[in-house]
Amino acid sequence: MRSFVIACGGAAIGAATVIACATSEANDEVVPDSGQAPGTSVPEAAAREDVEAGTADASVDGARCSTAGWCETVLPDANLGFFDIWPFDHRAFAIATSETLGIRILEWTDAASKWQYIDDATQNEPEVGPMLAGKIWAPTEKEVYFGAGDGYVYHGTRPDTPSTTWSWTRVRLPYDGPRIGVNSVGLGGSPLLGIWGTSSNDVYAWYNNSIFHWSSVDGGAAGWNREYVADDIDAESERLFFVAAAGSGPDDVWFSGARFRTNFNQCPLVVRKHDGVYQRIADCTSSGSTWAPRGEMLLIAGTAGTYAQLSELQAIGPGQLVGSVGRDVVRISVTGQSYVAELAPPLPDWVTAERIPLWASADTLWLGAGTLILRGTDLWTGGGYAVSSLAINGAPLSRLIYQVRGTSNSNLWAVGGLHAHHKTTP
Repeated sequence: MRSFVIACGGAAIGAATVIACATSEANDEVVPDSGQAPGTSVPEAAAREDVEAGTADASVDGARCSTAGWCETVLPDANLGFFDIWPFDHRAFAIATSETLGIRILEWTDAASKWQYIDDATQNEPEVGPMLAGKIWAPTEKEVYFGAGDGYVYHGTRPDTPSTTWSWTRVRLPYDGPRIGVNSVGLGGSPLLGIWGTSSNDVYAWYNNSIFHWSSVDGGAAGWNREYVADDIDAESERLFFVAAAGSGPDDVWFSGARFRTNFNQCPLVVRKHDGVYQRIADCTSSGSTWAPRGEMLLIAGTAGTYAQLSELQAIGPGQLVGSVGRDVVRISVTGQSYVAELAPPLPDWVTAERIPLWASADTLWLGAGTLILRGTDLWTGGGYAVSSLAINGAPLSRLIYQVRGTSNSNLWAVGGLHAHHKTTP
């Protein structure tokens, strides 16, 4: 493994941040790979044999399940592309798009073992804007948020009776900057509009370069208030934006994205809200195609010195997060007044995906690597990756995986283009 460790000591003073950093480099055992040239596609069966030995997949009976327990779910329409999912133990909510159906919101229940639509279809009305799907988030099994179109946040609620029709409201975020338009999913493939929160009473949204909080100001009515904007561009061609959020509680909230020049010239942007103050943790400055630390903040680079947006983010404990930077996995930790970023072992060379959706349990990372699922175990203590097979009756998945989420190692979802797979075995 080749990893970079970046330690920063810092403190927030009002809206300003002062951080001191140092870097070190370590070389450990190399993760076994396929022996093929970088970028070469490896069939799933061969890939499974080449990574960590002794991690055989569990067998599951049934024609629609893989040997690792990933089971196809039947979609209500064949041309749905699943964009994001938010699971509970026996239920899940998803946002999908279709050229004929527009944006749709779906609910899965284990009891019925099927998907059904729960939206009111207003997200596809002309005034909402282009057919752009944002992230979905649900604080409870009776409440759902999602983003759509030109900066709209939808909020759905359902009474205690599960069969009751959902009620929906929508609010346009008070954003006065340049509108995103067709680029909302074009900057590295991540949505620039989404919602996440720590509870029903603590909800955030992001749109382009701004962070909003559902809150009351000076005792007034609650609404979406813009609390943070990243607008310190260095050139006309540069943009800053957010694509993900995570945290362990109301006093430990994180947002990630990028400082962007082109799809191939961007680096991670990370902001933390702590003690009511937003603090820039990771950022960079560009000179041509080269990135350098911005001030004394974290500069997070991939294992090959590559840079990309921090497109996935998940808290695994207070002040402990994992995310993906391009095709690399990074862990960010808070230790006192310092911030440390550590890269996991690089993915095998035969993984060609440039964006890696992920979900982490206490001891395992589940990664979407193109059309494959990789299971990472003990990645920062000498472990490695194994393929968790999606092949059903010998046929591997042929569609990209766009999101991986779960509630435990025996309740996982992998969704993407025209598919939604559910794993309920360890």
